[in-house]
Amino acid sequence: MRFRGSTAIVALMACAGSAFGQDSVSRTPGVVDSLSPYAAQSVRYAVDLIPVVSSWGKSYAFAPVLKSSAGPVEWGLAQANGASAASADQRLGVMNTGSGYAVWGSAGQGVHPANNDAPAMVSVPSFDRVFALALNDVGTLATNVIVGEIGQRSDEPGRLYVTRRVAVSSRASALAHDSATVSIGSVDAHGNVTVRADDFNAHAKSTVHGDLVARVDTAARSGAVNALFYNRPPGAHGATDPGATTIVFESDEEVVNTPTSVPESMGGPTAMMHDFSIEHLAEGGVVTGAHLGGGVDAHRGNPAFFDWNYLGGVGAVSSLGRSVAGGKADAINLYSVDVNGAVVGVRAERLPASVGDPTTGFTVNQNDGSVFHHYWSQVSFRGPNGQVALGYDTIRDRPIAAATGRNNVAGEFIAVARLGAAPTQWTIAAHVGKPILDGAGGTTVATISARQPVSISSPAADDQGNLYFIAGTTRVGTQGVENSISLIRAVNTAGGYVLEEILRTGQHFVGANSATPFTIVGLSLGDADSVSSASVHAGSIVGSGKGRLPGERVNDPSDAVALGGLAVSAVISYNNGGTPESYHTLLYVGGVAPDACPGDANGDGAVDVDDLNEVLSAWGLGAPSSTGPEFTGDGVVDVDDLNVVLGEWGASCP
Repeated sequence: MRFRGSTAIVALMACAGSAFGQDSVSRTPGVVDSLSPYAAQSVRYAVDLIPVVSSWGKSYAFAPVLKSSAGPVEWGLAQANGASAASADQRLGVMNTGSGYAVWGSAGQGVHPANNDAPAMVSVPSFDRVFALALNDVGTLATNVIVGEIGQRSDEPGRLYVTRRVAVSSRASALAHDSATVSIGSVDAHGNVTVRADDFNAHAKSTVHGDLVARVDTAARSGAVNALFYNRPPGAHGATDPGATTIVFESDEEVVNTPTSVPESMGGPTAMMHDFSIEHLAEGGVVTGAHLGGGVDAHRGNPAFFDWNYLGGVGAVSSLGRSVAGGKADAINLYSVDVNGAVVGVRAERLPASVGDPTTGFTVNQNDGSVFHHYWSQVSFRGPNGQVALGYDTIRDRPIAAATGRNNVAGEFIAVARLGAAPTQWTIAAHVGKPILDGAGGTTVATISARQPVSISSPAADDQGNLYFIAGTTRVGTQGVENSISLIRAVNTAGGYVLEEILRTGQHFVGANSATPFTIVGLSLGDADSVSSASVHAGSIVGSGKGRLPGERVNDPSDAVALGGLAVSAVISYNNGGTPESYHTLLYVGGVAPDACPGDANGDGAVDVDDLNEVLSAWGLGAPSSTGPEFTGDGVVDVDDLNVVLGEWGASCP
């Protein structure tokens, strides 16, 4: 696997420990190398991707890109992952105007000034594409929003160059009281992040009043901690880094959801939000144009902006909707906006009386109480944004909208509305009990299983009509029945959606930079009573599902390169010299264009022990990047090439 094709992004977030986000372990095993959000506000490092092969034999790659922060004090507990976001846009042909990036390839190295050995530095002149991921980390009190501005080059697509910045924190110093709880809304490719703040768990004298929405230009951040506060007198909100922070909305009475935004590259940034009085607001004021489509009398869930102009304008905003006929959240609501957030077109679609999955025969009926339920509990206030995914079905040449629902009889499912011209075509992409296959027409390797409180996350969609989501799965393994949490792709085919497993808990890898074995021990799905804010959602995908390196093309929805980028929550645990060392992290996962036979170092058409021996024999040596045992294109035989062989183990090539 040479990473010659699109390295799409799935940001998988891990659930144990804490740290900055790069692939690193402490030089003292078990003493995590987490960085405090009250220390360095910006750091740069390179992250190399790790190959993984899906249940369909497709080549993907992933890496831990952003880890959660240390706790309120250096010796305190680590933060956990909250909601995340991916930029709805990407920038192409961007000059690198900053400093170099830290890079390493052994255990113990990293960017922590005390717990890591010093890394080397590398400089790059420019990037072929730049996008952004953002993470909201949370603790018993403190909350932070972290933004990763990420550059990628076509000549080395297996390496990501990350500029990690602390956008805003709930307290001005480690020992101060919290002045707010901050929650992420959205981020764009220029690093503008919109956040929601309220006074939950806040006890500082300067605690914010009511609901507050702010925008932080992370590229303009100073070296000081940025915290939101209420200044009395004169009775107004502010921030400790005012040069990078704009107060967009403040109210003691009006309650709003987490905000979304028109990206800077598309004429913004323009913050948009929903309130609880069925109004759409932009930059703090009610804007012109009704945003609810016919048959819907209220929005539900959080708005998400997409780079799709189905209905005119610069892009579309999606949310769930309450239908007039059903009186419940059984509809999707879409509207387009201009650069100022004004509404220029609307459309709403309600679940039909009956909708089915043509590949399995599964059916849900409205009489059995079907509702879209992923806006329940903390989601409206803590995120994520995007309970309704927007994409495009290239097979049927129609836009699509998809959301996860629950039926009293049939359980949870993902419903897809193929929009286009009337009538709207509805189908089911995934449901509890649906098999995951080893190929488009293959055999079952696992099954989506019922879990509490949720079984299936919200979906994200790409520009081929594929959907990506987290779900509970069950399979029969060597130890009997095994339960996992999996990252799944519902592949768009002419006959309906067929499921492919990309990644799952329990899988073992070796870090490309840490050179340390780790296990994926958790992928975020549910919390105590609802879908987890940290799980996959419509706003997880980079570039609204069509962001790739320049020149990359997708000819078939089943191509792995269809995945242009996604943010997903998980937990990884390293084996650092025999000591477990765990981290909450946001992973990047992307599709990779296939080689003729990745992992086949000796050219015999099979990936087996002979290829492993080829790699080990050439370890540390330079080699042509067009032949094995050097598969990754970096010119040296190392742990990246070992990961290719292990990831393709047992494969045969024509």
